Amino acid sequence: MTPTLKHRIEYGFVKTADFLLFLFPRPATLAFGEALGTLISWILRPRNKLIKANLAAAFPEKSNAEIEHIAKGVWRNLGRTAVEFVRLSETTGDRFDEFFFIEGKEQFDKLLALGKGSILIGFHFTNWEVLSICTGRYFGETFGIARPMKNPLVEAWVQSKRSVNTTNMIWHRQAAKASLRVLKNGKNLGILVDQNLYTGGVFVNFFGRPAATTTLPALLHSRTDAPVVLIYSLREGTKFKIVYEPIPLPEIADMDQRIFTHTQLINNSIEAVVRRTPENWFWIHNRWKRKPEPATPEPASPGSASPGPAAPAANEDKA
Repeated sequence: MTPTLKHRIEYGFVKTADFLLFLFPRPATLAFGEALGTLISWILRPRNKLIKANLAAAFPEKSNAEIEHIAKGVWRNLGRTAVEFVRLSETTGDRFDEFFFIEGKEQFDKLLALGKGSILIGFHFTNWEVLSICTGRYFGETFGIARPMKNPLVEAWVQSKRSVNTTNMIWHRQAAKASLRVLKNGKNLGILVDQNLYTGGVFVNFFGRPAATTTLPALLHSRTDAPVVLIYSLREGTKFKIVYEPIPLPEIADMDQRIFTHTQLINNSIEAVVRRTPENWFWIHNRWKRKPEPATPEPASPGSASPGPAAPAANEDKA
């Protein structure tokens, strides 16, 4: 794809920010990131309104003041995460232990010893970009599913930053087949699953509302028996705590019911973490944008009783 003038201007801003954020000590730039997030919240008023609406729907028991406080924390987290991403190179190599420690390592090691690889359930929480750094360092070769950005210059810059974590990228259009190969070879596969799907997937509950959710992790688990593990980061002082939590998935004979139930359990696991520190999640995203298709009545056959509404069919994920 040939870069346009708009692409070059955007890239110029990104490279300038990249340069400036290395001129000052890390604590100063992180504080700047949080302040910048607050400033952007005043500029992007529609997005700020969406954050508050999402929070109010998810936490009806909270007051307006509490919702406002959490929303401010969301913006500060986004600004800080952006700065941390630019400075990812500081967290690797000999300085790794200055920035990371792991919770759940022994349990995850036992799961990997089964030789079936792992399905790592990620979501946009705290700083999701640091997750693969620890996985690749301690638990072997790791792959992640990604969607390229529209700006090819900025996309190349993003991948150059991510290159410090040694994660192999799988583009979303090849996700299904490539993911199966990864797991059959006993490797780790990371999937961010908390984004709205415009097509496919199933509707399962998330914070009390139906959310279109990918069934890829449940399908891969069904076909490979690879363990499904929730992975997320938390900030503790100047360090990231990287948490690995296995998600128990019951045996269910019926395939459709199994996929639906497992997908719901994955959403439940994410929700439980977000509820503890909601300011760390990506409420700026319109997670509930797509609505379930309304049920349509089936035509009655001669002599039959009036039919009830038919359940909408669940679409399969297509990669």
